Amino acid sequence: MAQGLLRTQAIPAAARQLANLADALRNSTGAPSRAFCEAALLLLEPALDMQTNLLLFDKRRSKLGTSVEIGAAVVEAVEETGLLEHAARLLLHLRRACPTGCALDKRLGAGDWSFAGAYVQIARHPIDSRDGRATAALWGVLSGPCARHAAMVVGLMALAEVEGGREEGASNAGASAGGGSPPCPCLVRRARYDDIGEGSLMPRLRALIAALDPKLPAPPHRPTALRLLLRVGFAALASRDGAQAAAASGGADAGGADAGGSRDTAPPPQGAGATAARSKAWVAFEAFTALTRHLKAVDTPWRGAVLGAAADTWRLAAAVLRPTVLGRGYQDLHLNMYDGLQQLLDACVPSSDRLTFPAEPPPAVAAALVGGALPLQERLLRRAGEAPGGLESCVLGAYADEIGWVAAAPLITASADLSRTWGCLLPLLAYGEPLQVAAFVASAAKLLRRTEVYGQGGRVGPALVCELLKPLTAPFSTEDVAPAGPVRARLGLVLSVGLGEWVAGLWRVVGVADAGTGPGGEVTDADTRDSCLATLLGLCRSALLSGAGGASAASAALAGGSAAAGKGTGGSSSGAGSGSGGPDGAGGSSGDGAPWPPAGLAAVEVEAVGLALRRLHARTPAAGPEPFGLIAETGLAAVRLAASRPQEVRALGASGSANAWQPAAVRAVAEAVGRGLGTREGGALQADTVAALGRQLRAVAGQLEAWRAGEEGEGGGVDPDPEVWAGLQAVVEDSTLGAALAGQLVPPAEARRRLGLPPACSHPACANLAGDSEAGLRLRQCGRCGQAGYCCRECQTAHWRGGHKQACGGGSGGGGSKAS
Repeated sequence: MAQGLLRTQAIPAAARQLANLADALRNSTGAPSRAFCEAALLLLEPALDMQTNLLLFDKRRSKLGTSVEIGAAVVEAVEETGLLEHAARLLLHLRRACPTGCALDKRLGAGDWSFAGAYVQIARHPIDSRDGRATAALWGVLSGPCARHAAMVVGLMALAEVEGGREEGASNAGASAGGGSPPCPCLVRRARYDDIGEGSLMPRLRALIAALDPKLPAPPHRPTALRLLLRVGFAALASRDGAQAAAASGGADAGGADAGGSRDTAPPPQGAGATAARSKAWVAFEAFTALTRHLKAVDTPWRGAVLGAAADTWRLAAAVLRPTVLGRGYQDLHLNMYDGLQQLLDACVPSSDRLTFPAEPPPAVAAALVGGALPLQERLLRRAGEAPGGLESCVLGAYADEIGWVAAAPLITASADLSRTWGCLLPLLAYGEPLQVAAFVASAAKLLRRTEVYGQGGRVGPALVCELLKPLTAPFSTEDVAPAGPVRARLGLVLSVGLGEWVAGLWRVVGVADAGTGPGGEVTDADTRDSCLATLLGLCRSALLSGAGGASAASAALAGGSAAAGKGTGGSSSGAGSGSGGPDGAGGSSGDGAPWPPAGLAAVEVEAVGLALRRLHARTPAAGPEPFGLIAETGLAAVRLAASRPQEVRALGASGSANAWQPAAVRAVAEAVGRGLGTREGGALQADTVAALGRQLRAVAGQLEAWRAGEEGEGGGVDPDPEVWAGLQAVVEDSTLGAALAGQLVPPAEARRRLGLPPACSHPACANLAGDSEAGLRLRQCGRCGQAGYCCRECQTAHWRGGHKQACGGGSGGGGSKAS
């Protein structure tokens, strides 16, 4: 049928009819008759509906069991014949000349609805970007002067009606357009939508959004477009909230769906109410994405009205991502929010390979902080930890899908690329309000702890921490490293609050994940494990871990011991926490936190390299592209440790550990270095340096075989190749942000004191993610000693059983508690 409509020239015939009617109205010397207007409207609707349904058929052809593609042909025919342009011209003439009357007003409303649907279908139809003719035709249809004007008119009238109600719709249209009175007569006539319902307003708002697309030729005045899109987004949400509250007042309790998260979300509306609610959610989402496209098109730094609109865009994102807006069944909208959020975060780092910290926050960072970017990100983190398969987890899961860049990055890049990563949050951590920043850092640590112990949160926790830590080890040119100043010093304090826990947590995740499963089931996937290892080995390489030493429970974690640590809430935290603090657990997530550098991280590095070697050697081609970042860090670490700590490497081999270095695995890494790292674009090491690294790795493999055969006395190592280190130092010497911050890191307790932060929960294994934020968390003091504070009864009981009972002075019970 669709092909038949195209063959029989139905689109050109409809376009000629509409053009003749529009010409007749334009050339008429008097007011048209009611019969003429009714006939014109009766012809307008089916012509527009034909175009809409042809495009819908093309979208749904797979469900209909056909591979016939007609979308491009339809778009080209509409552009060649001017179907939508003539329809818009006729509609605008009818709005100005049509006699008033209830029946005609309703018919005019149906015409508005049909035109809005046709315009939106064209705007949203997927066209292969390689098809230049169809792409040009699509933009030509949307940018037609009458079509675009009509989309603006019907959208502005809908916006005025949503904001002011039916009686005030016409009078408010001018204000919606940005002026004190209607800018053209087209906005005066108000149609009626009684037969179609309130749902007809949403397609008209979507038409307004499409007409404001910054990709269209001659884009609208930027501040006006931003202002209108913000009003559309918030108006759609207000309409949805009002309808939901009205439905709830009929007997349901509307107070259960607070800002806490998807676990507290009321069931979405049913039937027609569900359709209308979903339509309004889509409008708000499309307004948000259009806003981010406009902001991306503006040269930074943002100023004036654009800066205020950026802050409001963050507020709109937070409003759209409320569970009361996007309840169950809206995961697709959450997934599509990812690109918009990432574009806003990317703007916080004007240059993707540079991190500088001037005295005042850059405009995009200031807008993000004012708009609540950190509270939004923290809320998503906490809800993802509470409900790993829930709604917020869908958004963060899209972020986590890009974690492979950590493991797959080139050997050593000339500069760090922070675009499309959580590394863009570092400026927010540097300039944010200390209490909110510390709350985000603590929530990230708790989400990581849930991943490592309970198997909850999926890959989100490790992905977040890896991407935040990667910029600390990636090289920056000397002039790119932020000069010493108060902002960078405060970033050092902020990172001191949670850096030790983050790193120790990643070690534990690697240990648990290598076993395949944890107490909560499958913990992470191969890309996440590889990225965790690559990040940790990079940290060991950087100046951040210089001077770290001693023993730690992290070694037991790599050997598989962390799976037994912290089972349930009553367990104690392995690694930094139980091993480094006093009997009261001054490490971990207590008020003191984990120390920095975390004890034992350097000691466990030898075994971590063995684990990485084992994983890389067992990797098959079916696993996907080679993780060059992990290969690079493993090779560099193996050469360095074989030269500087040969006794530990040899002792590990003699211990029978599964992570003992195997000569075949070292040679496999050497081959990977020569196979891929020397030719990857963006690699900063010279080819001769890469070749020298491969030779050095083969020498390490020979030394391992000699040790296995009992040759050479204990302590014999592999002399480092000066060419390797000269090439490496030429790129990374004193050029990482981590190296610049290393001298400004202090113990967590001291960092909290300097930042003026209140104490945290005293339970070192606290993984409580209830509520939206750690900020303002109400602690209850131990009723016996009055020194320890807890966020919940579970943490108090677990800490009591885990050692606080003895430190507190004994007793037979958990003791009382009092609010602090």
